[in-house]
Amino acid sequence: MAYNTNFDQVGQAFIAHYYSKFDVPDVAARTAGLTDLYDADLSFMTFEGTPVRGRAAILEKFGSLQFRSIQHAITMTDCQPLPDGSILVTVIGQLKCTCGLSQTISADIFYGLIMIFTKKTHNGQRSRHRIYYIEKGQL
Repeated sequence: MAYNTNFDQVGQAFIAHYYSKFDVPDVAARTAGLTDLYDADLSFMTFEGTPVRGRAAILEKFGSLQFRSIQHAITMTDCQPLPDGSILVTVIGQLKCTCGLSQTISADIFYGLIMIFTKKTHNGQRSRHRIYYIEKGQL
């Protein structure tokens, strides 16, 4: 087993790609952009204590959130290589959203989100390397 020597570049590229797909105002465009990042059956997410499994369920959960637009203001990122070639990515910042109240919410409510992504090889097979993504910050 070997550490991924490009851990920071891969992690930063993942963060940029993920948020470029998530931080769009159109829910359909957000869903289309995120589809390939989640496995149809194996992806798993826990959101506010509720476990969600599979691509369709995760994207449905994101679509059910009550905001029109969303923007992540990243203040810090850390990328850590793991012995099996995987990468642990931590993102800290603020989540700014416009809710149905037609105002931007910015309160001192902290949130946390942990997701694990498995890279796919050029032929579509799952790689043994993973990106572990941890996001925490203020809502």
